[in-house]
Amino acid sequence: MRIFKSTFLIIIFFIICEIIIGYFSFHYVNYKYSGNTFSSLLNVPKFLEAQKIEKEKNYFKSLSNKEFTKILNSDEKNSINIFLEDTPDNIGYKYHPLIEFTNVHGKYETKNDYFGFRNKKDFYFKKNDNIKIIFTGGSECAGYGHEKTISDFLSTLLREKYKTEKIDVINLCMNSYVISNEIQTFINLAWNLKPDIVISHTGWNDAFYSVFVPNKFIQNGMIYYIGQEQWKDILYDNKIKFKNVNDKMIKNFDADLFFKNTKINLEKYDKIVKAAEGKLIVGLQPFNRNHYKDKNKYQEISLINMKKLNEKFNKLNMHKINFNHYIYSFKFIDNIHTETSSAKISAEIYSKYITLNFENIFKEKLN
Repeated sequence: MRIFKSTFLIIIFFIICEIIIGYFSFHYVNYKYSGNTFSSLLNVPKFLEAQKIEKEKNYFKSLSNKEFTKILNSDEKNSINIFLEDTPDNIGYKYHPLIEFTNVHGKYETKNDYFGFRNKKDFYFKKNDNIKIIFTGGSECAGYGHEKTISDFLSTLLREKYKTEKIDVINLCMNSYVISNEIQTFINLAWNLKPDIVISHTGWNDAFYSVFVPNKFIQNGMIYYIGQEQWKDILYDNKIKFKNVNDKMIKNFDADLFFKNTKINLEKYDKIVKAAEGKLIVGLQPFNRNHYKDKNKYQEISLINMKKLNEKFNKLNMHKINFNHYIYSFKFIDNIHTETSSAKISAEIYSKYITLNFENIFKEKLN
């Protein structure tokens, strides 16, 4: 009897050891490959969450496609632009796929539209047959120093002239946009609006940022906002290499090459707008060549690039306006940004050009 009892206890002991060893071995493997803790009790919240997900999964599987679509359309969260919603308010540039970055900012507090551009309403979702004029460009036409933008002034002028509300002037200008950004934004946002006229109020950002991009980029006409190099370092958790641009960052200086590639990029833009059955006007923005007193080298090169663009602007075989011909009409707040009164002047110049060259568009669409 004692032998039987001893044998029974030994068997029980080994069974308990097997259970304990198996338990800890399982959790060791579980921890090693999934990071879960040794205690099953600590995994109870994960288990409950998994049960909740499984319940939701079964619920959605039980719905017909019609019922499922109705639920999706009724949930307002599905319409939020998460690239603007879940971001700090005090950040100027905000990453946004398909248009690279967004969030117009400047001297005045602005109300931006769904995609971060300075429009009082969203033009993207309710289509109409109104005459549509699209603005693209950098911070000057986005309204950095303007209480009322060039596009707003132009809208008022044209609506008053033609005595109609059926003219939409849509502002797709953005701080630091170069021509390649303008093209990208046109393709992904403006194309579907079927614009009649597209205005590229441009020049300075390409002249400025081209100084800092790698020379292999500029040889292919590729220019980008230099701040994106900081974003790359943040993305990969690298040490940020600079806070502000400086002369050490200069990578190229060839004003003739700069003009050649700017011309190519604008001609590319013109072809794209024509493919969308629109007309492109290139407005070379005015620049204050006397603003920099003690110029850094990169500022000097930027001005040389801009002067080259100004000198050869007539070589562009497309609709164009050189605003430097009206330079003494503008009041600058810095090297490139003007006051609100100057935005009105720019709008008046565009209005006269549009009326002179595209009167047929208004007659056809408004009559």
